[in-house]
Amino acid sequence: IQTIEMNDRIRKSAFSFEIHGDDIKLYPVPGTQGTISTPFYDKVWFEFMYEKDKTNDGVLFGNSALLNGVVTDASNIPYSYQKYTNINDMGRSWIYRYGAAQVKETLGYIRSKYSNVPIPGGEVTLNGGDLVSQGQSEKEALITQLREFLEKLTKEQMLTRQGAEATQQMEILSKVPLKIYIG
Repeated sequence: IQTIEMNDRIRKSAFSFEIHGDDIKLYPVPGTQGTISTPFYDKVWFEFMYEKDKTNDGVLFGNSALLNGVVTDASNIPYSYQKYTNINDMGRSWIYRYGAAQVKETLGYIRSKYSNVPIPGGEVTLNGGDLVSQGQSEKEALITQLREFLEKLTKEQMLTRQGAEATQQMEILSKVPLKIYIG
């Protein structure tokens, strides 16, 4: 029970707040948590951003971009160099996976240089070749995925898709009964 109580006290915040205009009310008041003395219950930390800074910087919140200057999807990617902070979560995920594949391939090259490592009473064989092939196949799959995604965004593909949507919409509207006016 002590472990659960300690875990609740450390990991779960017992504080709540209300904002009224410029006032913030904290419940319970910091420093009034009873007889247990803890070093941080009398301090409160805030993370904030000024209103004028919100319009200048790109801020990502969850999976969506809130402010201008942030790449939210492929339709608003500029042709200039992009900062990592201005890339959405999907792009960051792709970069992370490509970087992991690159690291795996590099580690494979390093391990293949030292394929057998002597240890007391025997040798250990390292898996350098496997890591190189895994890294290369992951990189090729990611590049193929990116190419397929970008091919869907060409003008020709987008016009074809819009034409198909217009045809389907006209087909749906042709089945709607017409109104009869009696005058």
